Amino acid sequence: MRVGGIFTATLDKQDVSRMIREFSFPEYEVTSKARYSDLKKLYARCDQYYRYVVYRDKDFKRLTKAATKDLVLSLDEADSTWDSTDGEKRFAEEVRKRHPELIRSEVEKKRKKEKEKEAYLQRELRRPLIETRNNLTNFPHKNMPIQLKDIGTVTIRELKPKIREGLVAPETLVRYRDDVEWVELSEFLNDWLRRKATIKQIDYLKSL
Repeated sequence: MRVGGIFTATLDKQDVSRMIREFSFPEYEVTSKARYSDLKKLYARCDQYYRYVVYRDKDFKRLTKAATKDLVLSLDEADSTWDSTDGEKRFAEEVRKRHPELIRSEVEKKRKKEKEKEAYLQRELRRPLIETRNNLTNFPHKNMPIQLKDIGTVTIRELKPKIREGLVAPETLVRYRDDVEWVELSEFLNDWLRRKATIKQIDYLKSL
């Protein structure tokens, strides 16, 4: 496929360069709206089929964009109407035929599933820490004193450095008054941020 001529002001040179670079298309010369439209259509088809295969990564290994482009152009050359119906499924079938090395074996599928499960568990383990840090950032009363069980009293502002040092964790028991129950830091922050306590409210609670 060749698109030739001289650029007009109505064409987006950066867009052309982006499309050519992304799928490693030949260096087309695009100078008319018709040629620009042809390139955009080719790009859209390659992008569609690339995403279709990549999103089915439980069956396929990583397909490169350059390989996607090569296969699309090869199929176009053999039959320009090959994707007139069910193009995505037809493309996936051709990937299976021409690139058997990209098909995941049952062992590889199982290994991938195990890795995904492990990654999920790791994210879940880190979730309380991430939420606690975010809540400390959003806490409206940074100078509010808070008691840490077996550690002492600090301000909300001082908690983040202590978390980085490993001295405080989301599970650390805290309370803001002597006559209330100890709760985990993560629970305390979630509760107070939901209530949006004001300084007046805090002062009132302390005076009880």
